[in-house]
Formats: sequence, C-alpha cells, structure tokens
Amino acid sequence: FKEALGHFDRVIKRNTESRQAVQSAIEGSKIAHYDIKNYEKALEYYRFIIRFSANLPERLDAQKKIAEIYFQALQAYEKAIIELGKLADITENLFEKAEVKLNIARSNYYLGQFDQARAEIAEVLRMPLDENGHFQAMSLNGNILIAQKNYVDAIKQFEQVREQFPKLAVQENLGLMLALAYEENWNFSEAIKVLESLLETYQPKEYIELRIKRLRDRQKNQPGAKGYRK
Repeated sequence: FKEALGHFDRVIKRNTESRQAVQSAIEGSKIAHYDIKNYEKALEYYRFIIRFSANLPERLDAQKKIAEIYFQALQAYEKAIIELGKLADITENLFEKAEVKLNIARSNYYLGQFDQARAEIAEVLRMPLDENGHFQAMSLNGNILIAQKNYVDAIKQFEQVREQFPKLAVQENLGLMLALAYEENWNFSEAIKVLESLLETYQPKEYIELRIKRLRDRQKNQPGAKGYRK
C-alpha cells in the first residue's frame, strides 16, 4: 500500500493539474482512508480532489469523506462542524442535507454545546425527513434535554417518539432513556413501568431486572420519591 501511494504521489507531483493526477488522488485516498487508515494522508488527497477535479460528483464525494473522517474516525467535532457545514452548503438532495445537518447537531451535542445542537435539530425537523430521520432527530433532542437536566421536557419528547415510532423505539431501546429521564426526575413508579415494558424485548433481560430492583430499593428508601420533583 505504501509503495502504491508513492507512485500516486509521483504522478500528482509530475503534472498537478492533469486528469491522471486527480485519478491518482482518488485511488490514493481509498488506500489511505480504508486500507491503512492514514487519515491525514487521506485528507490530503481529498483536498486535492476538491481543488483540482472538474467533476462535481467527485468534489462532493471528497467533501463527504473529509466530513466523515473528522466526525467518525477522528471524532474531532469542532473540525467536523466546519466540514459538515461546507458539505451542507453544496448538497442539493434535501434528505441528504438533513442528515448532514443532523450530524452537525450531534457534533455540537458531543462538544456540550447543547443550545446550538437544539437549534440545529429544530432546523432539521423543518426539512424533508424519512421516518428514521424524524426518529433520530427527536431522540437526539431528548438526549440533549437530559444533558441539560430538563427531565420533564425530555420525558415529553421521548413519550412522543415512542408514540409516533413504536417499532423504531423498540429497536433502538429508547425506553432506557425514557426510564432514565423518569428516574432522574424522581418519578420511580413510571421509570419502573417503562422498564417492565422492556422485559420481553431487551437482552440481556437480567440488566432490566437489576435496574428495576435498584429503582424499587430507591423508591422504598427515599422519602418524597413518588411523582415529579418540584
């Protein structure tokens, strides 16, 4: 792989603005990104493609890969926000643009920039979305509300998601987050009900049973644990 990259680099240096140079960068980026996971080298190739390719789909794909590296591989969320923003600007497909904006929201969430993350989600929810897109955006909003310790609104959000997307809620174990929101709000009875509803679907079942047991112990031992905390 390294020897191949050396040949590609020589083609690029020999005639930077040629089609062969762009093709070398495309092939080199695949090796650097996926085979040897040299992300800095892959970024170098992708930026070359953006600068010198006359083919719009190639430039768009290169920008997607740059954003992917920063967001997924490197988890460098500040840089990911910048690159995802560039990608959103040039993405014409509205469903794809919504997914890019949702990743910008996720990046802000991971950085602890909760208000900005929620602003991004609000924008995403005004865009065309498929069922999974709606589910992901609303679920992320619920997670952010928990992070902000706004448990009442988090409960409302998760309950709404469960009602609108029951199958996805089961597949993604959304009930665990809803139970957590009830627990953090000291509504142990409702948290237990939610967990009991997961006993038939969640594996390992013993994990749910343990959480229920702990909640019942807390409910029994702490005064004022019933209902919502004021």
